[in-house]
Amino acid sequence: MALIISSIDCSFEYETGNEILTQLDFTINESEMVYVRGESGSGKSTFLKLLNRLIEPSSGMLEYRNNAYAAIDPTELRRKVQLVPQTPFLFPVSVMENLKMAARGVDDGRIIHYMGMFNLPRELLNRTGKQLSVGQAARVCVIRALLLEPDVVMLDEPTAALDPKNKETFHNSFEVIRKELNMATVWVSHDPAHDLHKEGRHLVLKEGTFLQ
Repeated sequence: MALIISSIDCSFEYETGNEILTQLDFTINESEMVYVRGESGSGKSTFLKLLNRLIEPSSGMLEYRNNAYAAIDPTELRRKVQLVPQTPFLFPVSVMENLKMAARGVDDGRIIHYMGMFNLPRELLNRTGKQLSVGQAARVCVIRALLLEPDVVMLDEPTAALDPKNKETFHNSFEVIRKELNMATVWVSHDPAHDLHKEGRHLVLKEGTFLQ
């Protein structure tokens, strides 16, 4: 499998002496599924921001396809390394417009197909983000990321607002699309038992470092 992202001795601190991430060595390979678990405050969301270049490492280096992050245009990088944050954000236009703003030229049929796969009624496409539940908005944000066909998509607690039935539907549908797109995924959860039965690499982040 081709190497997409590598983190070499990366650390991050918001202020001197307050280190959140400590000398992380980490790789993401093409089409790989990686689950990252950890308690609140362990550095999971900070880790995702680092990989998405919303923050810069205090030390160490990140590479995308063997090129230093610093040498890549941030906008282009974020299209290839998509982050779906825990709190969904949609522009104050219809769901359909939100999706088409992200993936220009995307076929309406593909949007409708993805909506159905994630158990979202077609009529939601004409509503605005404020007219959706948190769980519905979260799934729309995931669809928006998938339509861009990134190399890597990073999900921060994507099913937190879903009931058990919709969680299972989400998992199954996401896995089908992920494999179709040959897309790597980093899925973050605070649940210690999160998806231990799912196929993939399982990592635990504790106090800013991965447990061995």
